Amino acid sequence: MNIRNSLNKRLKILQIFFNYLCFSFGGQSLKDKILSLYLRSSMDNPFKTRSKFVMKLIERKGSMINLCHNYFNNLNLSYNLLDNFEMAICNEFFIQKTYNLGRLSFIPERIIDCGSYRGYFSFLALKYFPKASITAVEAHPANFEKINFFINSNNLHKIELLHGAISRSDNSYIDLFFEGSNGSMVNTFGYNSKFTKVKTIDLEQFVNQDNLLLKVDIEGAELDFFPSIISKLPSRCAVFLETHNGWESLQTIKEIFISEGFTFEIIRERSQFIDSFAQRK
Repeated sequence: MNIRNSLNKRLKILQIFFNYLCFSFGGQSLKDKILSLYLRSSMDNPFKTRSKFVMKLIERKGSMINLCHNYFNNLNLSYNLLDNFEMAICNEFFIQKTYNLGRLSFIPERIIDCGSYRGYFSFLALKYFPKASITAVEAHPANFEKINFFINSNNLHKIELLHGAISRSDNSYIDLFFEGSNGSMVNTFGYNSKFTKVKTIDLEQFVNQDNLLLKVDIEGAELDFFPSIISKLPSRCAVFLETHNGWESLQTIKEIFISEGFTFEIIRERSQFIDSFAQRK
């Protein structure tokens, strides 16, 4: 038993080493490959203390790194190794592969990225579907500025960027609470949170074109509009969706998707956060 445990432990270490090595190969230059290792280490356990390996770099150079990685089509992007939320989002993309575009059974002509954060989904979609029309919608003011910077510095002007919150609220503006790069329409951050008023954008104005791909991660506002809009989605459509209240909010949405002729699958479940994918049959 001890021999087997020892062997399993060594195999696990080798697997981790192999995963890190493969990820580093995605960097373009030697510098990018080295920086990729720091990024991989930081997003591996995003809400835990960074490794000594990472902390030594941060002590010398600071927490911000710039690198080109082939996962995002070799775009020059920046990452904050000490931003837990940013590293968690990177984990979703780089490690968990939550947004696997190979799931689609069609080539989208229209892509709407609702809750774009730093634009990662839009950049990934542009890599796979360069002819598609892409709109990124982001409410958080600092994240919006970051996406805008990435678009300008990488000459990605094909991506339309809108500053606003996807909502079907009767109000033209809603309060957005935020702390660091994380934002929500409900104050879950306590006394340290900030808030600002953000204009609302109705998703319905974007869903009138066939071959539509939606990504919706709007920090708990899914039930504000989503059930009523599903029946209005085009005949060829796919949706990546993250809900924030566990099955309490997802069950209603799932049942309507299925009744409207969609297949529905759970990609990943993390306590109250559930990633899912729906696609018309």
